[in-house]
Amino acid sequence: MLGLPISMDHPRTCARLQRRGEAVVLQWEELTSDTLTSAIKHMLSDKRYNERVKGVSARLKAQRDSGLERAVWWIEYAMKHGDTYLRYSGADLSLAQYLLLDVLCILLLGTLIICLPAYLLLRALYRRCHAFHARNNKVEDMPTPSVLPPGSSHASKSKVE
Repeated sequence: MLGLPISMDHPRTCARLQRRGEAVVLQWEELTSDTLTSAIKHMLSDKRYNERVKGVSARLKAQRDSGLERAVWWIEYAMKHGDTYLRYSGADLSLAQYLLLDVLCILLLGTLIICLPAYLLLRALYRRCHAFHARNNKVEDMPTPSVLPPGSSHASKSKVE
């Protein structure tokens, strides 16, 4: 077997196969067409790999059940005996536990604790800045309009004079 570990448990599995003499392991960093070709030629020329593979094959064939028969047996076993220990434990939860209402309340409370002071602070800053700009932009001496609305006392005096 030619091992080329990529991730997760591959390096450990390939190292075990190499220790047993069942595989030649190559590394991605050192992989070239020459190293791949020499590894394949080495495995084909060395009789030790052929003997090891025959031994593994004999052990796998010596099992009394095939994979399909073993799967059927486990399914039947689970159907016969699995009602107690294979039962989903979430079936016994209350609705509040199932919906994680306690977690939801904590998240909402945390959001409220963070957002409410931020909102109040921003609102206070806005009001203070708005009042400051309104006070600075206020014109103290606005001229009175020359046209007064009809019916005012000033308008009637000007007509009489």
